[in-house]
Amino acid sequence: MGKTPDVQYTEREKRINDAIQTTDNYERLSQIKAPILIIAGAKDRLIQVENSKILASRIPDSELVILENSGHGFISDALEESSKAILDFFTATFQSST
Repeated sequence: MGKTPDVQYTEREKRINDAIQTTDNYERLSQIKAPILIIAGAKDRLIQVENSKILASRIPDSELVILENSGHGFISDALEESSKAILDFFTATFQSST
């Protein structure tokens, strides 16, 4: 096996990673007032679909779309299906706000 290459992160990347690792906004999710579309790939190996279900359960006025045959890269894995979900969400959101 080869040696894993050392990755050099910029100072900005380090700060972003620190913020992600140390910030917990779980309790604040219910305060989101904007309509939210959450799209997840059922076969995502990076972020479990359960995380998206939690977000959807905590954010009022959110919509969860799970793409059954897609992974983390759902835009490229399921272009038509993800595009339709996004367009449908925007259409419903903007029609109801007029």
